[in-house]
Amino acid sequence: MRRIEFLLPALAILAQCVLFADGGAVRLRKQTSEFVITVFTARGPQGATDFSVLVQNLDGLDPVLDANILLILEDSSGTVMTARPTHNFARNKLLYAVPVIIPKSGIWQMTVVVDRNRHREHVSGKLEVASSPEERSSYTTCFAIPPVAIALFVIRHRLIRRKGRRARPEGD
Repeated sequence: MRRIEFLLPALAILAQCVLFADGGAVRLRKQTSEFVITVFTARGPQGATDFSVLVQNLDGLDPVLDANILLILEDSSGTVMTARPTHNFARNKLLYAVPVIIPKSGIWQMTVVVDRNRHREHVSGKLEVASSPEERSSYTTCFAIPPVAIALFVIRHRLIRRKGRRARPEGD
């Protein structure tokens, strides 16, 4: 049997893991008088969520690495949460990141305040937070496809082997 037949299922499984590895999405991107501020989060279940903030200079879009960032989240009932994203939590050191535990689903008002060289800018936007069961069901296909692909490969391999045994002449 050729090695390529063993590599194809492995590549299919790895490709799916890569596609779903980072569920981050752009939640807010706004321009101020000095900065372009972009906020990324995982797709919205309540609970622990990583917030990443990219701050860029308006001219040239160079990343700003020496700012102080404040993240403010407020829901419709008036619950306010604050967090300070830093480079320490970020894998990509161009980003400021912080883990936040969002206690309930709904529409949250998100404000990002950027302080740099005694200059303060802020941007705001809405953040939709889904309830946890909806998010769990969306991962079902991610976990179901690899075992199904492996099972189909095994069935195919057995059928090819069985066909090869039947095709051999009896006299050999």
